[in-house]
Amino acid sequence: MQKLAIPRIAAALLLFAACDSEPTLPKPATLTVVSGDPQTQLVGTPLPQPLVVTVTDSRSRPVANTWVQWRVTQGGGTLSADSSRTNAQGNASISVVLPEQAGVNLVTASVAGLAAVNFSLTAQTHCQANVARTVRVVAGDAQSPLTHDSMRVKLQVQALCDATTPVPGATVAWDVLSGPATLYGSMLATDAQGMATAGVATGTSPGAVTIRATVQGTAPVLFTGTVRNRCDPREPFAPGTVLQGTIAVVDCALAPGPEGNSRYVVHELRVAQTQLVRFSIATTGGNQSISLWSQDGTRQLARVDGQNIPKPMHVRLEPGTYNVRLQTSPIAPGSAFSLRSDPVSVLECPVGAALPVPVWIMRGATVQGAIAPDDCGSWVNPPRYHDQYLIYLVAGEKVETTLRHGEGFTPYLQFFRMLPDQSGGSSLGFYPSVGGTVTATLTAPATGIYGIGVDSGAANAFGTYSIETK
Repeated sequence: MQKLAIPRIAAALLLFAACDSEPTLPKPATLTVVSGDPQTQLVGTPLPQPLVVTVTDSRSRPVANTWVQWRVTQGGGTLSADSSRTNAQGNASISVVLPEQAGVNLVTASVAGLAAVNFSLTAQTHCQANVARTVRVVAGDAQSPLTHDSMRVKLQVQALCDATTPVPGATVAWDVLSGPATLYGSMLATDAQGMATAGVATGTSPGAVTIRATVQGTAPVLFTGTVRNRCDPREPFAPGTVLQGTIAVVDCALAPGPEGNSRYVVHELRVAQTQLVRFSIATTGGNQSISLWSQDGTRQLARVDGQNIPKPMHVRLEPGTYNVRLQTSPIAPGSAFSLRSDPVSVLECPVGAALPVPVWIMRGATVQGAIAPDDCGSWVNPPRYHDQYLIYLVAGEKVETTLRHGEGFTPYLQFFRMLPDQSGGSSLGFYPSVGGTVTATLTAPATGIYGIGVDSGAANAFGTYSIETK
């Protein structure tokens, strides 16, 4: 029986030796930074990379299921967690949002019993990072160009990193959201002043336009405008200014008729007070004419035909808004013009002239005048003196004119059908005043220019008068 005890003891020893040789779990020995250090980002924004550490044992093998503690030890910031556990690869990580204040921030990772590691995270302002925070419209918004044209002012934006500091080199994207427009010459990056521009060409049809400018990292800005028909009035002007431009083949065309397929442009004239204005035009060629129209474009008020230019057109303007039409014949489209509109006072008789300078008047106006020695005299000797007014009438239209005058002379009221050069024409009536006044009605036999004359009625007779048309 003693022989049987020895094998049992040996077996027990072998089993004990087998159990003692099983592998033990690795123990944390080192904490190391894997990635995320250092980083620089805008204040108040998340870091693009997580903070990652690894835990290894003494033989550099990863240690899983080890808790890593995280805390901000300098500056500020928001951590996604205060602790995280290592994975099978021994890695643990968190994400960080930088504080709103600029500066260097430290985040420390630690494991009990091991040396801690630090992450250096720098928060920069937009200006320090040279990154745009806002973008503003500088120029070019709310324009109203014509079709077949371009916006007079280029679209311009400025990228800023704060309220006043420009950001050079910021990427800019331009695009037409809607409307008849295309972009040209667009700057894709801001210049040293943070500026970027884009030109806009209009299409063939009118309509509303919306264009967007986007600077990376900012909210986009919008430009809006309206493309107008080339027949619409262009930039307004006032008496006393010089208007320059061209008439092109793409401008508004008249329907075929006596004037042919002429082209014309229209500018808006704004008059603040009653005044006498002399319009004179210089052209580079072509058979051009100038005419004055009502604001709605339905009634012609005054005209100088192309063959009579540079003969000036004198108009007594009442306060209001008018359209000035500059027209060229089809033989010379694209010709340039320069239109002067000079306020003048009393018109004297030109030297050597037999007829007075005609003055266009508006229907419904009351005009104060005087027959004076510096007026034009007739060919009789001694001469009679006279003033002359023009009015544009359509066929069948009637105009009632009343002449009133002061004491000392008895003037006559006359009606004329004017020649195209406005130098005079056939008489349509001669009406002497009775008792200081005379009223007569003119019925236009055809559409055209008609004259209303005030004749002194006798040689060397002078005095004041007024005429009223309605």
